[in-house]
Amino acid sequence: MRSLIRLLGATALFIAKTRADESIVHDGQLATPGLVIVNAPQPNTPLGDTLHISLDVTANGHLPLSLEDDSPTRIHNISIFLSSYSLGNNFTVTNGTRGRDEASLGNILEQEPASTVKHVNWVWPDCLVGDVGSDDNRGNYNISIRQYFRLNDEDHYTIYDLPVAVTNSIPADDDRPSCESLLNELLSPEEIDAEEANKVGFFLDPDSDIELDYEELEDESSVLPRSWVMFGAVFVLAIA
Repeated sequence: MRSLIRLLGATALFIAKTRADESIVHDGQLATPGLVIVNAPQPNTPLGDTLHISLDVTANGHLPLSLEDDSPTRIHNISIFLSSYSLGNNFTVTNGTRGRDEASLGNILEQEPASTVKHVNWVWPDCLVGDVGSDDNRGNYNISIRQYFRLNDEDHYTIYDLPVAVTNSIPADDDRPSCESLLNELLSPEEIDAEEANKVGFFLDPDSDIELDYEELEDESSVLPRSWVMFGAVFVLAIA
């Protein structure tokens, strides 16, 4: 049986929007130039204790969690860095491989395999230990989320910087990784050229009327090998 489901207006990913720090924000969720939705933290949040990041990797549930390798739309990988131009630091949170002593995390897409939301819990390195106030390494940072993904058969690599402040208490602990083990070269904005990388835009904006073509990973019970999703209106075709 072939069926067509059309969901209008209120089913858009975001019903209303406001722009803050070049983000589209609604009900505490932040759209990015990609398929990832940021649930936490919020922009300019003062952080301490442990770095907690919550990411939805299914465009807020509009994509299946399991997609074919050659699906026209899918996330290839996500890398996350903690960087600060004012402080001159660029630390690896995860680049897809687990670091020594788990200083950097592994492939976050493989974490919590049954969940559409991935939780990153990162232990601050030793040079960020301190209380309220700042020293040479504490202060304003960006959580830099790099997405390599395919959108309707076209690959993209985008960069989304979420501003935060490392100003709350981070206690000393002998198990903290060294900053040197996580430090990377800090490229200039001109070298990164995020504006060029992000030309794909915030395509989960309801004003864009984007369609997502995807192919769900098939199993014995699969009856929906391919679906089309439109934001602002959603179409699902089922063939039996």
